[in-house]
Amino acid sequence: MLSRSIKKEVHLEQILAQDLKSVLADPSQVVQVLLNLGVNANDAITGTGSITYTSIMHQEEKTSDLLNAGEYVCVRVKDTGSGIPQSIINQIFEPFFTTKEIGKGTGLGLSLVHGIMRNHQGAVRVQSEENKGTTFSVYFPVTTNVPTVSNKR
Repeated sequence: MLSRSIKKEVHLEQILAQDLKSVLADPSQVVQVLLNLGVNANDAITGTGSITYTSIMHQEEKTSDLLNAGEYVCVRVKDTGSGIPQSIINQIFEPFFTTKEIGKGTGLGLSLVHGIMRNHQGAVRVQSEENKGTTFSVYFPVTTNVPTVSNKR
């Protein structure tokens, strides 16, 4: 879906781990998170560039301000765009905050991502350097309560 939404000059790559554990998440909301991050990455790239999605297992050793100690599936969305100035990085998850031109963005994308991740008992972290790109990491807690699907009617 994202490949149809990004510019031709932007290379899209996926590096997905094969040994990921199960998470309990709303599939449509996971798509919303990954799509919002991809669209924002695309908008941050001027000319040619790349967006890379990676997934890994992550172990949070101790409870932090964002995550409880435990196992998480981490999906990272890394771009080669303009980066986020440090002067505004603490505002990017606020509703209606946008750096885009009028009519180009509502400022709800990252706020929505943040809310979805909180609702899933996960988190979103950002690392960015101006003119070098941005990496958003979303963390979904691993679950052992995997629902089973029955084929019985």
